[in-house]
Amino acid sequence: MADQAVALSAVAVPAGVTPTGQLRVNVYLSPRLSGAATLAGFPDWLDWPGLIQRHGLSVTLQCGGSTATVPAATGPLRPDIWQAIFTPETIVQAYPSPQYSQRLLVSYPVQDALTFVKYAYQQAATTVLTGDDGLLSRLLEPLAFRDGAESTLDNALSELRVTMWQQQEGDNGVGLQAAPSAPVAPPARLAAAPPTGIQDTATRFALYHRLPAAPNRSPLPSSPGDLAKLLDFHQVLGSLAAHPPLLPALGLVLPVEVPAGLCPPSPASGSYLTLAVTAVTPGWPWSDPPVLGQVPTAFVLG
Repeated sequence: MADQAVALSAVAVPAGVTPTGQLRVNVYLSPRLSGAATLAGFPDWLDWPGLIQRHGLSVTLQCGGSTATVPAATGPLRPDIWQAIFTPETIVQAYPSPQYSQRLLVSYPVQDALTFVKYAYQQAATTVLTGDDGLLSRLLEPLAFRDGAESTLDNALSELRVTMWQQQEGDNGVGLQAAPSAPVAPPARLAAAPPTGIQDTATRFALYHRLPAAPNRSPLPSSPGDLAKLLDFHQVLGSLAAHPPLLPALGLVLPVEVPAGLCPPSPASGSYLTLAVTAVTPGWPWSDPPVLGQVPTAFVLG
């Protein structure tokens, strides 16, 4: 169709191996539609999983100079769920271009969190033998944000949010950074002392998982008709990301098996190889052929 345009991002993410040892990847698809007011203007996406189920779809993978075209698994597809979510009247608004420079980027030191979890499990295991009833209180003390009966978590998060924004904007000249990560002890060795900086890690972890309320947010819709006017196609796709089991059922994650030999072992020097999706080919003619965005995935294969 002349006025419609579709951009499609495809990213291959490692997904383990088959029982026979063959590599598997999940291909994540993210469509961006423009040029029509409703989904009725995009026939390929009116019943996306149903089309794949009836006609099939393949993806072309590239690793170095080698390529292979493989079919996507159709077993997980559930066209009925897609049709329950999306209708021809589903609104399609232009995909927004967020100004990420105006947003706070939040992260937390995962290695430090893992170190604490290992330490806590090790100490709890030894308590079975020593009978130390006060161990749990000591382990959880760095995770407590309280002043007597009052919670101090909200204040701690507000202060950290300001500090991280200043770092991100370079107001103090040090840039965005997290606390130094503690080394992870080998699994077979008991940690003699608790890792340092646990409360800072816990605060960053809590900030990462607690989004602030949107300012001046309109009331939530009170009827299905109001809800249909509120959410557009792209917003619904973004919401579905919070429900990973639905993505393969909707054809937004395509499980594929990687042909033997396509991805060689990683170089001994420690550098990375990459795997990219270079084509998404349906078993039917595209109504609106998409512009494919190729996002290579770096991997290490022993």
